[in-house]
Amino acid sequence: MKNCPFIRYATVVLFLSAILSLNGYNQADVTSKFLYKYHPSAAVSLPYRLFVPDNYDTLQVYPVVLTLHGLGECGTDNEIHIALNHIATCWADSSFQSKHPAFIVSPQCPVGSDWTTPGVKSSVFEILDSLMAVYTIDNDRIYVTGLSLGGNGTWDYLASYPGFFAAAIPVCGWYDSSTVKNFSHVPVWNNHGGGDNTVPVSNSRNLIMAYEKLNIPVVYTHCNDFVCKTISQDKQYRLIADNVDYVYSEFKNLGHNAWDSAYTDTTILEWMFSKRKRIHDIITITDPKEYKPITHNYVFRFNSPVDSGSLSMLFSNDLGYSWELVEKVTGSIDSLEVNTELLPDSPFGLFKVQLLDSSGNTFGAGYSWYYNINNSANGIPLLRYKTANRISPVSADSIPLLFLTGDAEEEPLDLMVYFKNDDTSGYSLVHTFSMETSLQYQERYIKMNDLAYGKKARLKFELTDQVHHVFDSTDYFMNNHNKPSAIPDYQNEDEVWIFPNPARDEIYINTSAPLAEGEMMKVTLFDLTGRMILTENKRIRFGDSVTVRIPDSVKSGIYLLRLHFNDTVINKKVLIE
Repeated sequence: MKNCPFIRYATVVLFLSAILSLNGYNQADVTSKFLYKYHPSAAVSLPYRLFVPDNYDTLQVYPVVLTLHGLGECGTDNEIHIALNHIATCWADSSFQSKHPAFIVSPQCPVGSDWTTPGVKSSVFEILDSLMAVYTIDNDRIYVTGLSLGGNGTWDYLASYPGFFAAAIPVCGWYDSSTVKNFSHVPVWNNHGGGDNTVPVSNSRNLIMAYEKLNIPVVYTHCNDFVCKTISQDKQYRLIADNVDYVYSEFKNLGHNAWDSAYTDTTILEWMFSKRKRIHDIITITDPKEYKPITHNYVFRFNSPVDSGSLSMLFSNDLGYSWELVEKVTGSIDSLEVNTELLPDSPFGLFKVQLLDSSGNTFGAGYSWYYNINNSANGIPLLRYKTANRISPVSADSIPLLFLTGDAEEEPLDLMVYFKNDDTSGYSLVHTFSMETSLQYQERYIKMNDLAYGKKARLKFELTDQVHHVFDSTDYFMNNHNKPSAIPDYQNEDEVWIFPNPARDEIYINTSAPLAEGEMMKVTLFDLTGRMILTENKRIRFGDSVTVRIPDSVKSGIYLLRLHFNDTVINKKVLIE
């Protein structure tokens, strides 16, 4: 199938024609609106598909979305690269076009090449140049997105043409993270599957960390193995309203198919169309990069080749996850005085200055270093957790965790660590650490070999200045310590149904495993220390459930039910009330 694009395409079209996509449109109907095009070139000739907005008007200017497909869609059929997924059609759907009429251009990369191949790359930009020569294109709103091989191409095009694109959405891509500094002015929403075994997620994490090393704040939208403090789904509209420029979505339960979520998320699509082309380093804040308190009226000074115009200053007290407007002025662009007493207390206050054109659109931005804003109110401390390495599964006696903690008053801080080994259990306090206000992540070791075994364990963190309390947590992980030797792995759980669960007086057992009439089933109940609670031999009758009576002496809790028959062992977790 991999080597037969026509068969693969036919299968996709039959499937997509039969059902509605996640976006609520018919994929085949939308792909049929794309024109078939071919670009002859002295470098590499490319087939491509082009979507022209309905009711195209030469008196208007239109954005362009360049889409770069993955390896599996390489070829010359000029079909599969827009039919197989939503990378092109999500932008051409009539509901999106009604709000954002735009051109979509989708070239097809030849087999044996990739988007970074010099001849392919030059032909892609020749196609874009030809569109700008024929149609009325908004040169400040040219966007690029790509998946897998196209994700790599997206990063490469930002690096090769840093002044060309207004924003980018790479998905499951990779690139040299040391190049980020050269195109860090371009807004990026990066996406990757946490379980990607084709392009490891470490590629995206390294790229995102490169932004953070440049003091550029990145908003995380999903809890993952390394960071769990994210923006909630109901607050993601703020990413557009607050003009957030750098976002990372890591879909923990997805592999090399994160585009299934990225291109069906209207927030991501709307975010990209809210961006306009930025000019690299057109404005910078000249303050030295040092952590310090600022009070009263503080004067920020700027370095910019623009002598006068409009600018806005924004403030964030949560590491760039949200922003509030501080000042918006028109005139000389060399300095701005900010009354810090009007700002909320923050141990790590961050400022962003934006240059605005005559229509109020941002065409340049710069970030300050972090400041301590300490006014009369007792401000809320700040806590961020992250790990340097993947936690799960835990086999080491202790694990290192990193914490960013701060308090505007720089009061002593206590960090409480809580643990639970299962969703049905409550958290227990396992350690308390003394913390300080520091821009450096502070490392603390959590001793794990004294904690209970659990396949769905979690750590919760509480930071307090003795007045306010803030929280963070890890994602779920497996703690391999203290696994009772009498309890085997949870095996074949999908082959057995137990009801009711939670149970009180009796447990009824049905199984999909093949059973002979009259066969004996050994039923054993263990508690989580490995102690046997009961064991019975039950004769199986075809079509009947096996019934187990729960002794009155059994206390409420989580137990392991072990079923043994015909050389088969099935283990199932059961909650007894």
